[in-house]
Parts: sequence; C-alpha cells; structure tokens
Amino acid sequence: MNPRARAAGALFLCALLQIWLTTTGHPAWLVVPAGLATTALAFAAAGRHAVLAHRETGRARSAWIFTSAATGLWALGSAFYTLDSVRGTNVAPPRLGDWLSLAAALLAPGVLLAGPSAPVARDIQVRLGLDGLMVATALFVPAWPLLLHPTQQLLGNAGGLLAISIPATHIVCLAIAVVLLSRSRAGAANAVTALAGAFAVFAASVLVYLAVALRGGSWQVHSMAGLFATATVLLLLAGRLPMPVDSRPWLEAPTGVRAALPYVPVVLAYGTAAVLQQRGQIDGVAVAAVLLLTALVLGRQFLALRTTGLLLAELSEQRRQLAHQATHDDLTGLANRKLLNTRIAGALDAGGGVALLLADLDGFKQVNDESGHPAGDDVLIRVAAALHRAVPPDALVARLGGDEFAILLHPASSSALDTASRVIDEVSALGESRVGVSVGVVHEPGGGATVSSLLTHADAALYEAKRAGKGCVRVYNTFETART
Repeated sequence: MNPRARAAGALFLCALLQIWLTTTGHPAWLVVPAGLATTALAFAAAGRHAVLAHRETGRARSAWIFTSAATGLWALGSAFYTLDSVRGTNVAPPRLGDWLSLAAALLAPGVLLAGPSAPVARDIQVRLGLDGLMVATALFVPAWPLLLHPTQQLLGNAGGLLAISIPATHIVCLAIAVVLLSRSRAGAANAVTALAGAFAVFAASVLVYLAVALRGGSWQVHSMAGLFATATVLLLLAGRLPMPVDSRPWLEAPTGVRAALPYVPVVLAYGTAAVLQQRGQIDGVAVAAVLLLTALVLGRQFLALRTTGLLLAELSEQRRQLAHQATHDDLTGLANRKLLNTRIAGALDAGGGVALLLADLDGFKQVNDESGHPAGDDVLIRVAAALHRAVPPDALVARLGGDEFAILLHPASSSALDTASRVIDEVSALGESRVGVSVGVVHEPGGGATVSSLLTHADAALYEAKRAGKGCVRVYNTFETART
C-alpha cells in the first residue's frame, strides 16, 4: 500500500476516534490511550523530520529543521497533556503543555515559508501578503467575540493572554495555510502542501477545542485527540513527500474551487458581523476588524484589476508580435511572401494601377560559399536596409526567400524604373564587390491581372535581366534596358 493510501486510512481512523470520544463524553479510559497514541505519532513525525533535516542541504534542510522543532515541541506538549489526562487534571490554562504548544505554533509560519528557494516576484509577494492579512483578519472577526474575548474575560490576565495567544497564532497559521493551499498546483502533493494541511487542521482543532471548553466542555486537550491525531498524521505524510526546493508550489494563480478558499473566511466574517450587529453585541474591536477587512478586500481587488490590466496589455503585445512574426521575415524584418500576396490582392481590388519589382542578388552564393552563412545573413540585412532607402515611403518591401526581394508600388508609380535604378545604386553602395542586383519590373494599369500573373510576369522580367548580363533592369513585355 502506498503512503497516500495508508495516510487516507489513518485519517479515517482519526475521524472515527474523534466521533467516539465526543459521543461517549470523553471518558478517561478512552482519552488517555488516545492521547498516548497521538503523542507517539507526534514523536515519530518529529524523528522523521529530524532525519530528513540531517540528509538534506540548503533551504530544504532549513525547512525540515523548522518542521522537526515545531513537531517536537507539539510532541512534548502532547505528552504533558496526556499526563494531565492520566492525573485527571481538568483545569484551564496556563499549563506547561500550553506553553509548548504556543512555541510550536510560533514556529509554524517558518515551517510553511522556509522550504522552497525559488525567488518570488514582488507583485506575487504583495498578493500573497494581502491574501494572508485578509484571511487572518476575516478569521479574527468571528474568533474575537466567540473565543478570544470570552477567554480573556474568563481566565484573567496571565491565563487569558496565553489562551488568546495560542489561538491567535493558529489563526495566522491557518491564514497562511489557506492562501498556500488556494494557490497550490492541483493534484501536486508535496511536503509543503501536506504541512499546510497539517497546520490548518491543528489551527482548526485548537479553535474547536477552545470553543467547546468555554461552553462547559473538558479542558483536557486530548478530548480532541482525534482532531490532533489527524494533523499529526499529515505531519507524518509530509515526511514521505518531496520538499519542492526549485520552485514555489504556490506560484500559480488560483482557479476553480481553490480560488474561493481565501474568500470563505471573508463571507463568514461579514455574516458574523451582521448577526452581532443585529443583536447589538458588536464592540469596537470587531468594528475595527471589519473596517480593516473591508480595506484589505478592496485593496486586493484593486490589485487584481491592476494585474488583469497588465496581463491584457501583455497579451495584446504578444498577439501583435505573433501577427508580425506571421507576416514578416525573421532575419531582415521585411514583409514575407504571405503579406506581399495579401497586399498585391488588396491593391488589385482597389484599382489605381500596380507596379511590382523583383530583385535578385547577383553573386550572393559566392559570399555564402567563401565566407559562410553568418556573413551571408549580414549581407541580406544590409541589403534590406538599402532597399528601404531606395523606395518611396509608401512602398512595401518584402523578402520572398533566399536572396530574392520584392517591392510593391501602389498606386503604380511612373517612377518604377527610377526606383529600380536606385535599388541597384544602393546595393552597389554597400561596398560588397561580390554582390550586385538584377531587377525585373511589371506594370499593371488596372485590368484582369491576378496575384499569380503579376508575380509570374515580374519573374519573367527578372529572368531577362539575369540573361542580359545581370546588374540591370528589365520591364515585362518591352524588356528595354534601363541600366547596364
């Protein structure tokens, strides 16, 4: 049986144990063995984590050291709570086990945040921080009137302070756990998610225990042994899972049900505040907490809107770049054949005449053969710049592939031959003695030409320019020499 299946079975048994303890009224003959079992599990988990701390290095070792220390403190506290159960001690805090439990709770945030070592961007840090504050404040709103304030009034200064400190610390742990679990990758079980689940269960167990005790229940902690055993089983499971040291497991934006986790306490907080207000029982502390929660929720939503705006702008830019890449040559940045064909078709439909120039480099193969393709690429980039200098501002310059280029003039310019001559001059001015250019020109005054026929005629003119000795211009049909 794999570790997850064993853990699932153990969790089921822990649930049955808690139901048994509750329905039987927490008898000593059941509480003591349950406490002993929970304590044994806690020491086993602490030992497992200590072994992992010894084996690992770097941030993983730090995480397991924190985990081993926190779990060890809980194990000691559980041992003293079990001793209280054996003695039949059923008094309110403070007790030694309470101090040890508080120390374990104080280490819990370090456990959750010490492990993964991948850097986190500032905006993600801000979002995580706001989410944590929002959840902690939301949990405080119902905890204050229902648990914290009654505890302080019942137990007085010293005991009340300790009794408040433990659940308050666990509220912080629960907030961190909720945020991390909401952002954890779906189905990606690892040590951090298991630890987050363990401390979330611990926090919930402490709050339930305190609520029951305040209402006349037992002050023996192991009256909730089933709940605490559940958290301890999750601690054991964490020791069987990998610690994610190369990436933080909570970088993904929350989606689906997980996205709603941080807002469940928010809804609970506002519901509690509404009920307290209706009963006239809301005090200044609760009002201040609700106002702070509202500010945090608004700030979080503002940040979410800002992030969404930035993502939309980034997406728009990526789409623009993809559209540009689909219609332009990667090397020269000129239009590619696809864009040229589209522009020719649009020009023919619009009328007004079209002139198309095809330019093919002479001697370019020699450059590639003698100097290599990097040198050839450099020549092509320089030729592309030369063509831009030679043509009118509204002309389209395209690279068809290899060392063949095209220039589209629309409306058809009477100076197409002059443009062809400037192309030859600009390429010659590059100072590359091995490279020249031949140009074929075709005019379409506005008739029945198609994209295919226009390219075919321009190619025929280019062929005549090559056959005439290169470095010259030929015009389709007339084939008169513009320059030799």
